[in-house]
Amino acid sequence: MSSSDLDALRERLGEIDGKLLELIKERNDTALAIGAIKQSIGKATRDFAQEASVIRRAVEKAKEVGLEANIAEALMVLLIRSSLSAQEQDRVAATDSGDGKKAL
Repeated sequence: MSSSDLDALRERLGEIDGKLLELIKERNDTALAIGAIKQSIGKATRDFAQEASVIRRAVEKAKEVGLEANIAEALMVLLIRSSLSAQEQDRVAATDSGDGKKAL
């Protein structure tokens, strides 16, 4: 292995990171659309059963692809929190009200 191999691998890692960020943006946009639907039909922002299902699916997928389950779980918890925060901000902006408390 040489320093050029190291540079090439770091470049590849940067490309993967970029793709991950694009997918996270897509996920966030989808979560905002879900939040708008929940708001329009009168559903609460949080759905604990759905959150548990998302985490369970991620843990199963992680095991399937050879990734540690705790990494998948921690990542999904972070993404769910981000989604909920964005949905709640949209809800407050749409209704122009809020009680001053954090959603999470």
